[in-house]
Amino acid sequence: MSNRFPDLSAISEAMKNFRAPPKFDSYKPLISDNRTRSERREDLEKELATLDKPELKALLVQIQALSTYDDDHENSLWNQKANIENAITKFIKYIDKFETLNSEERRKLDLKREELKLEVSHDWKEKFRTFFFRILASTLFISTLFAIGYIEHEYEWARLPLS
Repeated sequence: MSNRFPDLSAISEAMKNFRAPPKFDSYKPLISDNRTRSERREDLEKELATLDKPELKALLVQIQALSTYDDDHENSLWNQKANIENAITKFIKYIDKFETLNSEERRKLDLKREELKLEVSHDWKEKFRTFFFRILASTLFISTLFAIGYIEHEYEWARLPLS
């Protein structure tokens, strides 16, 4: 039975020769960035706005031209990392915008919003019409009373018997 298993002391000696990997501190940029979060977001939006179709095609050609990992190559994949990240970020934003604009719920909400706007405008028209006719009726009633009072005061034949 002892012949089936190798000598475990050799394995433990080999394990002693291994060292723990060095501990890395958290990433600290060489130059501190004192910009606020909104300034960084604005800069990213400006950078994404500069990406257009010809630049994306050129980036695709550069990525396809990379066949092996090469540290010395000036257009290595690592050097193109920022461009790739920006391109992917822009694609994700376009996809999100496209999905929200094409979603059925968005269409229903837009339709309902337009219906409510139309209903509100008709409601205000109806309220104005009602308000206008009430004012007109009140004005006619008051002017009729004044006219009756004037006629009764000026003409003898229009006087009421017990006044």
